[in-house]
Amino acid sequence: MADKQWRIVAIDPPHTPSLINEKRVLEPLGAEVVGISCKNEDEIIEAARGADCILVALARVTRRVLESLPQLVLIGKYGVGVDNIDLEAATDLGKVVVNVREYASEEVSTHALTLMLVCTRRIIRLNEAAKSGKWDYHLAEPGYRLAGRNLGLLGFGTIARKLARQAQALGMNILTHDPFVDVPTAAAAGARKVEFAELLRESDFLSVHAVLNKDTYHLLGEAELRQMKPTAYLVNTARGGLIDEQALARALQEGWIAGAGLDVLEKEPPAADNPLLGLDNVVVTPHAAFYAEESWRDLEANLAEHVAEFMHGRWPSWVVNTAVMNKVTPPQPATAS
Repeated sequence: MADKQWRIVAIDPPHTPSLINEKRVLEPLGAEVVGISCKNEDEIIEAARGADCILVALARVTRRVLESLPQLVLIGKYGVGVDNIDLEAATDLGKVVVNVREYASEEVSTHALTLMLVCTRRIIRLNEAAKSGKWDYHLAEPGYRLAGRNLGLLGFGTIARKLARQAQALGMNILTHDPFVDVPTAAAAGARKVEFAELLRESDFLSVHAVLNKDTYHLLGEAELRQMKPTAYLVNTARGGLIDEQALARALQEGWIAGAGLDVLEKEPPAADNPLLGLDNVVVTPHAAFYAEESWRDLEANLAEHVAEFMHGRWPSWVVNTAVMNKVTPPQPATAS
């Protein structure tokens, strides 16, 4: 591929349709960078025909799509979660998947903390009441200070560790459960590693930061929610599918837990009859935890830099399907024409 011009297609550019940040990095390497908005498999296949690399945000990249694109060698994911990409198929077919693992970690951790505060301080209820002429602090009852409370982190990656630091500054105790993190690593970040059951039982706030896959789908269901404190709050800024929403609705209606702050749902946007939307002990935001103007710019540029690493003949820093590294090698560096 040394003298071949790469074709790179962004099949659903998430923010900047001009792809100015991607082009700034990749065009000097001789790559053609285009954006074509696609809504289904057929549109992706047609748009990406002949492409060496596709960049994807939310579009589903299925086995059929991958089998239809024999020239494709690299898939770049705008963001962290890759549940919309068939990783098994990508690995089988020798296609490398990269993501941006540090993406929006400051924003998401801050959003999770914000949901905790909004829920426990009853901010929305107090705001609505005050504006309607009901000036009554009793509407915040029962309320408890955060200092001395237990924040449970389900998953202990970059975002969870940043949230841990923020919560520690408020005097909170940090518990975590993550099968991929050992006790010394958790302790070095100020957290105590516990078993899943203890995390559920002891957390005053449980913030979800796990990866969604076939093993973690509905990780929190009726059995798990019933183990939580009736005064506990559940916060999810990861993926909606990690929580069984029907069980969560029952938990909130019947008082198994006190409330929830949700930035993600199983179906987005949700159906109008989703029971969570009608509950006053739930705060919902529209998958906005990642957002900041700086995070958009960083995301686009950082993903392009990972693609550039591969084009230079090097493995990118964040390969998701690492097993593929035994099957393929990065190409010889592309040269500008």
